[in-house]
Amino acid sequence: MTLLLPSLNHLPPPGSGIDSFTCRPSLNGKYSLKHTIEALASPTPPAPWYQLVWNSLSIPRHWVILWLAVLNKLPTLDSNSMAYKHIPNHCTLCLSSGESLNHIFFSCSFTAPIWSYLQNACSFYTRSQWIDFIFWASRHWSSKSIANAINKLALSTSIYHIWAERNSRIFKDISSSQNSILFKITTSIRERLLPLSFKDGVAAQRVRHV
Repeated sequence: MTLLLPSLNHLPPPGSGIDSFTCRPSLNGKYSLKHTIEALASPTPPAPWYQLVWNSLSIPRHWVILWLAVLNKLPTLDSNSMAYKHIPNHCTLCLSSGESLNHIFFSCSFTAPIWSYLQNACSFYTRSQWIDFIFWASRHWSSKSIANAINKLALSTSIYHIWAERNSRIFKDISSSQNSILFKITTSIRERLLPLSFKDGVAAQRVRHV
């Protein structure tokens, strides 16, 4: 303390100005959470499936489920989730196989007719492995055409309602038929698309046939 006193004695007297805080990451000097996070985070390129998941036409709550599915974070029964510790690992949709992400969406006999209908209506093709399909769709639906936007909408809506049916059977013991789920999917897609106008004739035709 005694060593600091000589230095303190030579400090200039406080001025009449008002102290202010300047946030360097922000362009105008004012604090911004966005600019602060951008300054702290290292820049990384977007994931190849970024536009597949986050697109303006899809429904927000459907984004989240598709996003978790792409990251393989949906808590299927083959995972180590404590929520399913005492539940046998079998698919609640077809009751004939163990539950996994690949099985629910591409190998399950219950969901197969749903995908078959959507393949004909929206002209997209599934793969044997979920991750293979995601990379295929990310490459083939990369342009910002309205037809690709409809494909993305159909994908996110289908994933959402299939997963919702799975959860309904496990947690509520309530099941729906394939036709009922397909009706929910197509109704959701139509309700999202009908208020919009399409100059693209192919896109307009695709809307009518969903």
